[in-house]
Amino acid sequence: MKSWIRHFIYLVLLIVLFVLSIIVGKLSAHYFSVEWRPNHLYFLLSYIIFICIGFVLGLEHFYKQIKKRGKWHCNLPKLLLIGLPAFYVSLSNLIIFSYIDFLNNTIGAPLIYLYQSSGGGYVNLTQIIFGLTLITGFYKDGKELDTYQDSNFNSSL
Repeated sequence: MKSWIRHFIYLVLLIVLFVLSIIVGKLSAHYFSVEWRPNHLYFLLSYIIFICIGFVLGLEHFYKQIKKRGKWHCNLPKLLLIGLPAFYVSLSNLIIFSYIDFLNNTIGAPLIYLYQSSGGGYVNLTQIIFGLTLITGFYKDGKELDTYQDSNFNSSL
């Protein structure tokens, strides 16, 4: 029964986050129609919301890891090969619409090309991938024994 409740909470969190993303998207579109320029606060809010969606999708993994004994470890290949590119691409809106020539001409150039050729639909997906990679990129090995039990075992010999 606990699993049903936990997954129901995940569902409610996902629905709340999706509704928030729709609200932020509409506010951003309205601001753009009035001011004719993007608002970076809306980009940042959207960024945080979609990363949180990735977190919620990875909560089951994190919950299982918390219950294990042992030391926390970092899955460095996963974080570097999946998380870092997802982080880079997920910043597309913030970099492209910053109108800072240095950013646009250096690290933003591939993003501008990608944005122009695809319409930017990939940004939210990479934000979700980034959030999911962050929460699942850490784990416990489960091999470490409890020192209290070890000391009792050794003293009885």
